[in-house]
Amino acid sequence: MAMGQGPPEKALQALAKLLNEELAEPKGRKQFFADPHRRLGDLGLPAEVVEFFSDLSYEELRLLARTSERMSQANLAYDLPDGGRLSFL
Repeated sequence: MAMGQGPPEKALQALAKLLNEELAEPKGRKQFFADPHRRLGDLGLPAEVVEFFSDLSYEELRLLARTSERMSQANLAYDLPDGGRLSFL
């Protein structure tokens, strides 16, 4: 994705699923961390997003999930038209 170009809606929904389902709980984070490429491949995210998330440490994943949750609680999130919610990270 080029800078300044918004991601497609499908990619945003996949990212919302990753943050809100895959990484939200310790068990999901551990499964993701054990094989991030397989988990990300199932979501259909752009290659640069897959590369970014694949390179994160477990602690970075935990912090990202917690930050996303806290931002949602503070009403700093966007509800996607076809479902899912993303925080303004």
